[in-house]
Amino acid sequence: MKIANILTVSRIVLAPIILVLILYKIWAAAIILLAAAFLTDIFDGYLARKLKQESHFGKVLDPVADKMLAFCAIFGLLYVFGKAETNWIYGIMFFSKDILNFAFLIFKNAYRLKKIHPRPLGKITSVFQAITLFWIILGLPNDLMWIYLVFFLGIASSIDYYLAFRKRK
Repeated sequence: MKIANILTVSRIVLAPIILVLILYKIWAAAIILLAAAFLTDIFDGYLARKLKQESHFGKVLDPVADKMLAFCAIFGLLYVFGKAETNWIYGIMFFSKDILNFAFLIFKNAYRLKKIHPRPLGKITSVFQAITLFWIILGLPNDLMWIYLVFFLGIASSIDYYLAFRKRK
């Protein structure tokens, strides 16, 4: 197996471990593994391109690994901190980009539209999702501000993604 794919698979393996660490409030280990997982996300694509090891397997599995990691982390945090009904709404807002892109993916496949490569705004939104997760875990103030920022970036990213697809139909 290629190094980039190993890094991608490692995120899938780390996701449920991070979820358990968050559920048991083992914050230091959760932060370290979350940081390691996000680093694999940065390096897997870079290494695949640099070593000319891009594969269909990696292109399909990478977004799955990203979503598993983010979903496990945020659902763990929602379980631990999400006693209020509104916190679940913030969780949905946090995944606005992912929810809209998933709906669009179904639409894309139903109409056999061409593939579009990851967009810069989507990458920026993912970075802010990671920052927000760390912000919440560390218990820093104004976490709601970060959730709203991720929400609006997610909506903008989804619109950008949709427009890119429209151009390539």
